[in-house]
Amino acid sequence: MKTRRRRPDPGVDRNAVVPAFIIAPALALALAFTAASCASRLPVSQDPGRDPAISKARLIMTDEEVDIFEHLPDTEARRAFLDDFWKSRDPHPGTEENEALEEFESRVEYANRWFGTWVGNRRRTNWEPGKNDNGWSSDRGKIYIILGPPDEVYFTDGEDMHYLPAGSIEDRWRYDSATMEIWFYGRYQVSLGFSKHSESLWILDSVDAQMMSALSEAKLNWLADASASPKRALRFKAERRGRVIRITVPGSRISFKEEGGKLVAALEARIAVYRDYRKVADLSGSGRYAFSEEELLAAKSVVLDVPFQPVPGRYYLDITLEETSAPSPSRYRKGMTFAL
Repeated sequence: MKTRRRRPDPGVDRNAVVPAFIIAPALALALAFTAASCASRLPVSQDPGRDPAISKARLIMTDEEVDIFEHLPDTEARRAFLDDFWKSRDPHPGTEENEALEEFESRVEYANRWFGTWVGNRRRTNWEPGKNDNGWSSDRGKIYIILGPPDEVYFTDGEDMHYLPAGSIEDRWRYDSATMEIWFYGRYQVSLGFSKHSESLWILDSVDAQMMSALSEAKLNWLADASASPKRALRFKAERRGRVIRITVPGSRISFKEEGGKLVAALEARIAVYRDYRKVADLSGSGRYAFSEEELLAAKSVVLDVPFQPVPGRYYLDITLEETSAPSPSRYRKGMTFAL
């Protein structure tokens, strides 16, 4: 299944001024951003001396992945790490395509087209890859690549405010005269403001704990199903118990199906093991579970143990859990660190 970019909705009047009942809270948000005492650039490190593909991929690396990457001895090791990095994010690892990589490249292209130093015509119809492709390293570019297209976008010049609905983000050229953009992500309940400092320099106005939490979640579970209810989305707890990694999943997070009078589910775990900044093993484990309603209520959770034979060292485990019995793809990643 390919990931597709959203297209403009032809039925939306994109020139209309947003109604007053929407303007009020959004304008208050814009003023709050503008009143910030100092601009705060998005703290994502650059890597200009290395391969551009790796530099860009670092935008969606977790802190642990960056730490491992920084300790790799050479380009060959970094390349191998990058291969594993994209495999862990592939939503359909059994196919030849990697939809996560395709979507990433699509977002980078969009960021370069709209947020780079090259301006060109307002519609960007004559933009070509390779000309000042630095939009990915701008504040708007970084956020777009990590979190994806915002659900709502507001443009303001300090007086009027315009609303760009989801699905019509390609029409942003209509608001080139704006001095501020406000992006809203419903999944994370996060609003972000970008102030225009020059034609090609837009700066993120503030960084708070909720935003950083959203960025961390998005990096770890990139391309996760945004339509899933946060209360129902697959989540788990992981801990080391002697010679096993124990994965515990609340029953409320699993989509059980009825089979023969039982509630049935199946889980599969994949664990990439890094010791002292080197990958040393790929572990896996699976389990099938069948409960009566009374048994499930009593158990409250299901447990999957994956055999693990540790030796002394500093460990990082990259754990992916997938509910293989779910009617639609349901997976979640979590990192785990410890030392022996």
